[in-house]
Amino acid sequence: MYFTEALAQYVLNLSIDNLDSKIITQAKHFFSDGMACMVAGAKEKPVRIALDYAKKYGGTPEAYIICSDIKTDAVTAAMADGIAAHIHDYDDVSDSSNAHVGVVILPTVLTLGQLLHVSGKKSLEAFIAGIEVTALAGRAMGKENFRRGWHSTSSLGIFGAAAAAGKLMKLTEQQLVFAFGIAASESSGIKANFGTMTKPFHAGSAAGKGIRAARLASLGYESNPSCIEDKCGFADLTIGETDMTPAIFAMEQGISEFIDPGLIMKPYPACKGTHNGIDAMRQLRREYRLRAEDIAHITAEVQPYVLDLLRFPVAKTKYQGKFSLNYCMAQIIMKGDLKLEDFDGDLVEDPEIIALMKRMDVISNDHMNAGDNMLVRGDTIVTVETKDGKVFSCRVNYATGDPHCPLTEEMRMEKLQDCLSRTLVPARIEEVLNMLECVEELPDLSVLAEILSQTTRKPNI
Repeated sequence: MYFTEALAQYVLNLSIDNLDSKIITQAKHFFSDGMACMVAGAKEKPVRIALDYAKKYGGTPEAYIICSDIKTDAVTAAMADGIAAHIHDYDDVSDSSNAHVGVVILPTVLTLGQLLHVSGKKSLEAFIAGIEVTALAGRAMGKENFRRGWHSTSSLGIFGAAAAAGKLMKLTEQQLVFAFGIAASESSGIKANFGTMTKPFHAGSAAGKGIRAARLASLGYESNPSCIEDKCGFADLTIGETDMTPAIFAMEQGISEFIDPGLIMKPYPACKGTHNGIDAMRQLRREYRLRAEDIAHITAEVQPYVLDLLRFPVAKTKYQGKFSLNYCMAQIIMKGDLKLEDFDGDLVEDPEIIALMKRMDVISNDHMNAGDNMLVRGDTIVTVETKDGKVFSCRVNYATGDPHCPLTEEMRMEKLQDCLSRTLVPARIEEVLNMLECVEELPDLSVLAEILSQTTRKPNI
């Protein structure tokens, strides 16, 4: 059997009624987390541009764009929702695929869920299927795909989007195989666009194209049924020789990404590559009561791949700051924490932050190897030299939010409240939060979409 066919069978056989309760609980938590991130980003400039695009070029009104009264075609709505979900870089991370998975799958589910009037339970089932398929693609080829410069969130996430869409649209096995083949030709997203508006566009584009692939397949559009694993297929062209065995094994054994190895829930709205360094800097600041004026120099030693992500040693814009460990650590030194508001606005103009960034070096430590988890774990050593000659060092192997040290329930709820309050009027926050936390009880996902369209907060300029 071809890998693509096995993947289609896996999706169609997945039933929420047969899943372990731990998987469902985790899935609900990440459903809520991803939706909250989407709401938090709904008024940001890139999403406002996407709204303008929908008004000018959008097609048949089918679904609301998140937290707006604009209805547009499903592909465009999912694109805009994906941008909103990923704009703050506050969303989940999958170890197996080295991708942000929810930001592609949730826009697909929210868009088609409201259009097709799918129940919350079936929407959650499609969400789980999409996450698992993206992770399975990652188990087969994700780390090398990412290493070569592809943004796995979109390059692999599109298969998860096609899976979720196919699940909601009740595609046949053959149709879903064709949808995966169409998705393989649509896969895209490059790391060179990290630190720009186009990085979150990758998530939205993959969500929209996953829907389009499923729709084309539903109408009889065909593709190569072994498009992922064939010669000149997706895997061959993007990573070369690959071994599908780990993915096949995971499907056969019922291994879930939600449990093994578990998804990462971010405590900071910045690139995951910064998180270990942020935690290390927080610990050093707290333990030694460090102040900006005390510090002569800071060195952060990171795994080699992290340097591909942390592209801006001295960030000039707030969005570049998300991909600058220097900026993130400078904020920690000044404030002790890192929040959404630390990335509001455009240029980085605070002279103390700029001065601190210039007193830092982020360097590669080729001996720091975390084995199979090296592309997500992100071990980091931070060393601070003070002006009076003291040297303090801290190594963090697993950052807060990793399955080894997950967010507490209090931290998780605080994050949800913070994200929702960015966009929703206060009267709506508790209502939406209750819906997200009990999504499987909703009779129709369109109820959630309609409530989210009723907001009056002003955009973040």
